[in-house]
Amino acid sequence: MAIADNMLLFLGTFVVSTGIFIWWKNRGNMKSIGLLLPNPPPPAFPSLPIVGSLPFLRGFNNVAEFLMKSSDKYGQLFTLMVGSKKLLVLNGKEVIHDACVNHASAFSGRSALYIDTLGNPQRKGLSFRQTDAEWKRLHQVCLSCLKEMGFGDRNVMEERILTEVEAMVDCIREKNGEAFAARSIIAMIGTNVMNNIMFGKRHEYEDDVGELYIHIERLARSLDPTFELSPAIRFLPHFRDKVRMYKESQGIITNLLRHEIDRCKESEAEDCFVKRYLYKE
Repeated sequence: MAIADNMLLFLGTFVVSTGIFIWWKNRGNMKSIGLLLPNPPPPAFPSLPIVGSLPFLRGFNNVAEFLMKSSDKYGQLFTLMVGSKKLLVLNGKEVIHDACVNHASAFSGRSALYIDTLGNPQRKGLSFRQTDAEWKRLHQVCLSCLKEMGFGDRNVMEERILTEVEAMVDCIREKNGEAFAARSIIAMIGTNVMNNIMFGKRHEYEDDVGELYIHIERLARSLDPTFELSPAIRFLPHFRDKVRMYKESQGIITNLLRHEIDRCKESEAEDCFVKRYLYKE
C-alpha cells in the first residue's frame, strides 16, 4: 500500500512539475512575433498543462469554423496552446493581410515538427530549416536550377509526363488482363518524373517503385500530430515504434540520396538538377 501511495505521489509531483516547467518555458514565446502583437499580448484560449487548449476546443470535424466563431469572444487575434506549443490564430482578411504582407518576415518562419527534432535536430534540408537569409539564398539557387531543367515550362514537362504515360500503358498491356496493383505503377509515374529532373535517370516499371519511394512513404506514415500535443507520448510502445520507423527511413533516404549525388558528380552522368546545383554552389 505504501508503495502505491508513493508511486501516486511521484506521478502527481511529476505532472505538476512538468506543467509548471512548460508554462515557464513558453511564457515568453510570443515576444518573437514582431510588431503585429499589441501590448499587452492578445487574449488567450484557456489551457491546461501538457494537454494545452485541447479540452476547450469544440467541433473537431470543422475546427476552422469553431476558431472563426471564437473571434466574437476573443477578437481577430488570439492565442491557444497545442500541447507545449503556443499558436497565434488570425481571424479576418485584414489581420491576415497585415501579417502576411506588412509583417512577412516575422511570419515567414516554419515551426519544426517534434518528431523531426528527434531525427533531424540540426534541421538540415531546405524543407526543414528556418526561412532565414541562407534559406532564401538556397531557395533562389534551387529555383534557378529547376527553371534551367524545364520545370514550369509546359512543353518540357508535358514531354516528360507523356513519356511516363506511354511507359505505363505499355506496362499495363504486358499484364495481359491479369490482376495487378495499380498503386505502384501510378506512383512510378511521379517518381520517374522527379528522378529524371533530379538525377537524370528513370526506373523501369518492372523494377517496382524503388527503395527511395518506399521509405519516403514509410517516413510519411510515421508522422503523427499526436507528438505535437504531448511529446512525452513517444515513450509508449506504439509511438516509440513510429519514432524508430521515422529515424530508420530518414537514415536510409539520406544514404540513397548521397549515393545518387555521388553518381551525379561523375563527369559522364546525365545533365540533371544535382549537377547544376553543385556547379552553382
